[in-house]
Amino acid sequence: MRKITFITGNENKLAEAQVILSDYEVIGKSLDVPEIQSLDPREVVEHKLLLSHEALGEVCFVEDVSFTCDALGALPGPFIKWFEQSLGNQRLANIILRHDNHRARALCTIGYVDHSGSMHFFEGVNEGVVVAARGESSFGFDPIFLPDGYDQTYGEMSLEQKSSMSHRYQALKVFDEFLGI
Repeated sequence: MRKITFITGNENKLAEAQVILSDYEVIGKSLDVPEIQSLDPREVVEHKLLLSHEALGEVCFVEDVSFTCDALGALPGPFIKWFEQSLGNQRLANIILRHDNHRARALCTIGYVDHSGSMHFFEGVNEGVVVAARGESSFGFDPIFLPDGYDQTYGEMSLEQKSSMSHRYQALKVFDEFLGI
């Protein structure tokens, strides 16, 4: 089985990647890589990837998640982690639910650096709406995001169910197809 290094300290992200990239032995490595502040998810991922590759000197991939809500313009975007830490899911949902438009999207951007040092980028997105918190919050905004076509929030879904349709799933599947070339 081929090995691939995923730069993450988040065990939940690692577990989801291992489920989705089942043809690979996905090894998690935690690096203290500073994140630049930008509303452009690709710019954030490119910076993390460059620093990770420089630190390790090996083939690896990184990912970053953005969560944008129509009521807040481009926010929280890549800053979702800080919004969650500061407000919590229910307070964030309360702010959005005060508006008429509850539309939101979860975006996963993956960056991969190959043996030649070339960078490649992959994205996956789920459209949906923000709702009052339901389910577990082991993964950021999961309890307040109800994807289109589903009656459960990410937080109410099992890891297997979420891993078969999420924004991360979509990005990892495109990445997996690229690796299989």
